[in-house]
Amino acid sequence: MDETENNSFTPTWEFMVQSPRLESVSSKYKLKLKYGGYFRLAKNSTRKRYCFGFQKCIYIDAFTYNLEDLLVEVRNHYPSDRDLIFSTCFVDKFAREQTFINLDSNENFESMVSMYGMEKELIIYVSTKNNIDTKAKEQSIQDEVIDELNGEGESEYSLSDESYHSYY
Repeated sequence: MDETENNSFTPTWEFMVQSPRLESVSSKYKLKLKYGGYFRLAKNSTRKRYCFGFQKCIYIDAFTYNLEDLLVEVRNHYPSDRDLIFSTCFVDKFAREQTFINLDSNENFESMVSMYGMEKELIIYVSTKNNIDTKAKEQSIQDEVIDELNGEGESEYSLSDESYHSYY
């Protein structure tokens, strides 16, 4: 066997651009929409809890889903003949104290998506009362807020965990 035959069987590689890992470009998120309830102070705490509401899980693509899509989804769960004003917010996970950020612009929506990029799960609270104290996003500190709503059912529609308990 001469040397040219030996080289013909060795693979030759062209310069190729490596594609990014699939996990790093995933834009799929689980959105937990909590609606129909309201906020009240938790017992022996300054934290607020979402009470007596419902939950719907939606799977979204963060590249195509935006705030307007979310607001349409929210309006579908309330009577259309009433002029209700919604407070739509999420918890700032970097705040030292429990802080809610209003979803009133696409920038806030995109900020929320990037904030929860590792978890790939967004929890959005909707209330028809304005009983949420929102603080400036600039007050965020690298201190994770413990979600008091862990352990909820994963069904598409389910009552919020707090609707089974009364906190006075």
